[in-house]
Amino acid sequence: MKWLHILRRWFQNGARLAAAALAFVCLLTCLQSGALAAKTQAVSQGTDGAALMFNVYQNTDQVYEILDILSDKDVKATFFVGGIWAQQNPDALLAIEQAGHEIGNHGFNHKLPTKVGNEIAMEEIRRTEAVLMGILGHGSTLYAPPAGDYNQGTVDAAADMGMVTVLWSADTIDWRDQDAALILSRAQEKMADTGFLLMHPTPATVEALADIIDTLRGRGLRLTTVSDAL
Repeated sequence: MKWLHILRRWFQNGARLAAAALAFVCLLTCLQSGALAAKTQAVSQGTDGAALMFNVYQNTDQVYEILDILSDKDVKATFFVGGIWAQQNPDALLAIEQAGHEIGNHGFNHKLPTKVGNEIAMEEIRRTEAVLMGILGHGSTLYAPPAGDYNQGTVDAAADMGMVTVLWSADTIDWRDQDAALILSRAQEKMADTGFLLMHPTPATVEALADIIDTLRGRGLRLTTVSDAL
């Protein structure tokens, strides 16, 4: 009967090994899934520095004024450009890059991803990338969905294209409220030390921008681009 005892112990040990192996595989799968989830999350703040974001579809004259202020203040920012604007304003797009700023993708025609679906939203990204490639010779790795409209499918689809989905942590709402004092107040109150401040090229934003930069720097914030902050 000794051989039965040995055989029983062999099966028991084998079962334990199989269970351990299965648990190990499950752990690896969970860790890999967690890492993938982390890669496909939208980001709205950095880890080292704060970023000024400008979403651009119009007001090219104000874009140039913003570039002058950023130059005077020695600040680099990230401009998320609409493809149709970039196509119609290649000189302004080149001026942004030549000044050392970062350029991101803001879709082509400001279509909301959750309204038009991921397929059309991704086509909006691809069309804008094609414009950037044609003018700058390179594309972007950052995508700011129009109006901050997105879902997990949007983020995953953008990630499949090698792009990080970027949101804001502080919104000046300057596209709606043309009041420089109010824009400045919102920047002061809402901006975190590693936040992303959203603005647009409006006359009121131009009026408030120098004070915004001085105020945030006065708090000790290091102002930089989105990619650098990340």
